[in-house]
Amino acid sequence: MALTAEADGVTPDAADDSTHREFVRQWLSRQGIRVAVVFSSEAYGPGFAEHLGAAHVTVDAARRQVPVSGTLVRDNPAQFAQYLHPLVAAQLGAVPPGPVPRVVLLGAESSGKSTLCAALAEAFDTTWVPEYGRTLHEQKHGNLDYEDLLYIARRHAELEDEAAAQARGVLFCDTNAATTALYSYYYFHRCDPTLQAMAAVCGQRYAHTFVCAPTVPFEQDGWRGPEALRSFQHGMILMQLDFYRIPYTLVSGTVAERVAKVRGQL
Repeated sequence: MALTAEADGVTPDAADDSTHREFVRQWLSRQGIRVAVVFSSEAYGPGFAEHLGAAHVTVDAARRQVPVSGTLVRDNPAQFAQYLHPLVAAQLGAVPPGPVPRVVLLGAESSGKSTLCAALAEAFDTTWVPEYGRTLHEQKHGNLDYEDLLYIARRHAELEDEAAAQARGVLFCDTNAATTALYSYYYFHRCDPTLQAMAAVCGQRYAHTFVCAPTVPFEQDGWRGPEALRSFQHGMILMQLDFYRIPYTLVSGTVAERVAKVRGQL
């Protein structure tokens, strides 16, 4: 049976203010939550706070500091996407506008992602973002915890945002949250819901996705799994991209050939 507002006990949007306020008051009471202060930028804020028996603080009612509102976002998500969390923006189909488009390179261990990212950054006279998971993996001597995977995805996204302000024309990114989610399942047989959500919107976050074929000689640097695992990883990445319906381009050959392939797509 599909959930509806009535079946779930949620007040319909069209209900009057008093009904909405009472619904919230009762819900908070059932959770054992007592609200001391209500912060809002809306005209209904003081009345809502009074109904809850709380104080009210008005925040930027004129919308000068942050010129956005829920109404504006609903009317034009793309225009105001910069004020939204990336996950929310992507789910609304409104990727926050950035200085440059982001191109992500995926691939199994020792498939040439980092080498190609560096070569592309040089060829395009721009910058690139290394795989933060590798950095933390080395810092913790290979002893990652389950909670580290979500942290890796979040920190990598932050590093991308920082690098985007310095990039010229395009930003190249080594790995994304979707691959981090794969590693979470591989090592811990589970994945944080927030990391799952970050993986699900990778198709909107990146303008192009390239997958490095595992055809270069395998290099065991002491941090990687066995070479036999590489083919399995490659297949899992392709399966995940197909599942999320993310278009991708497979690149192979020498570094120069791979750079040329990417150039031809951008």
